[in-house]
Amino acid sequence: MRLISAGRAYEALPVWAQNIACSIEGRRVRRQRFGRAFFERLEFLERSVSWTAEALADYQLEAFRSLLDWARERVPHYRAGYRVDSRDIGSFADLAAVPVLNKETVRTALPSLLAENTNRRTWIRGRTSGTTNTALQLWFSPAALVDEFATVWRHRRSHGVNLDDANATFNARLIAPVSQRRPPYWRYNAASKQVLFSQHHACAKTLPSYLLELDRRRCEYWQGYPSFMALVADAVLRRGRRLSYPPRTVFSSSETLLEPMKRVIAEATGARVLDRYGVGEFCVSMTECREGNLHTDMEMGIVEVLPSVETETTVTGELVVTGFANRAMPLIRYRIGDTGTVLKRPCPCGRAGQVFSAIEGRVEDYIVTPDGAWLGRMDHIFKDALMVREAQFVQTEISELIVRIATREGYAAADERRLFEEIRLRVGPRMRVRVEYLPFIPRLPNGKFRAVISDVGRHDTVRAAGPAAS
Repeated sequence: MRLISAGRAYEALPVWAQNIACSIEGRRVRRQRFGRAFFERLEFLERSVSWTAEALADYQLEAFRSLLDWARERVPHYRAGYRVDSRDIGSFADLAAVPVLNKETVRTALPSLLAENTNRRTWIRGRTSGTTNTALQLWFSPAALVDEFATVWRHRRSHGVNLDDANATFNARLIAPVSQRRPPYWRYNAASKQVLFSQHHACAKTLPSYLLELDRRRCEYWQGYPSFMALVADAVLRRGRRLSYPPRTVFSSSETLLEPMKRVIAEATGARVLDRYGVGEFCVSMTECREGNLHTDMEMGIVEVLPSVETETTVTGELVVTGFANRAMPLIRYRIGDTGTVLKRPCPCGRAGQVFSAIEGRVEDYIVTPDGAWLGRMDHIFKDALMVREAQFVQTEISELIVRIATREGYAAADERRLFEEIRLRVGPRMRVRVEYLPFIPRLPNGKFRAVISDVGRHDTVRAAGPAAS
């Protein structure tokens, strides 16, 4: 949902009017996402989930050939540099003949990746900042949005959740002004029976009010960032009393679901906690089954693993993905920036096709504010910061936040000012924010990038310390 909450006009509204604004926006989003095409695609996906591995593979190869021909005909980048066409793709081994597309190319050569001779008025604009806090501008065809949410809802419906069920959402949307000092730290989207909880106010002092609201609401399921839901779940356990209306199912996404987080959420709610791996580019989806494995939604695209470590039972490596639905801006053999471990054997749950035991690359710490809020993933700050090449948050003490930034040519005082405003909106007025400009952001010894490094809010201390420790 694209809330207008960051705007001054919204912030000036009383809470009841903000709830109306959320509901109006929620109705717009619902109409955009859940039209006739969505239900037709969902019906297809609920049939294809029972296909054999061979049938899924045949579907993928045919979809890849169709996309490649389209791209070479309509998209300048592929027309100029790709000599492979559909006649050359007879098996998955032949995909290696198609060049890999890097994020930097997407970022710097965007116009050449947009399809020509199509109705651009129907396109949907998007942004993603990914694991390196680097803004990436994107365009989607309506079919890409349909595919994304049809895979989400195939997963949810398979676990007994329906579109009209009441739900609680825990993510980083600015749905309540950070300066707010009294409940309610949540807003209501009546169009989707959705309670939107503010991450930016969640601390030891305020979390009891969150629990009272959850006690009052009959939310069938929770969805959102596992880091945020783990904080709420931890508060439930500290209270020593179960929620009056615990969710039946919890769906996590957007961050790595760590085992301690999963454990504390399950213990507090009694619900099954199920993860989903998706990306802002809408070109890959994996959903967790009852065995705890992640199944590739193979109808959405192809996921390749470039091997770095191989055992008798698994292959681990960098992910290269191809999404089938987005004909506005096709991403073919796209290096997404994450790594994963794919199983060589079928999943015991019985679902056919590609299955992963884990996706790595998204483990982050928390930023802890002087007001005691624990903030999880912060990449949304950079979604419009196109002049920032990559960025990292470092916190060694509770009163100060260091922002390391590697800039692009053209970064100016106005970019810095907007960045400070975005950060200040989330961390509040009491924290010192210091920017360090670097030619590049240092990597960990294993070569991985960490977007948040905090001595104050380490990701592995959520249950041991939790928000009460602040």
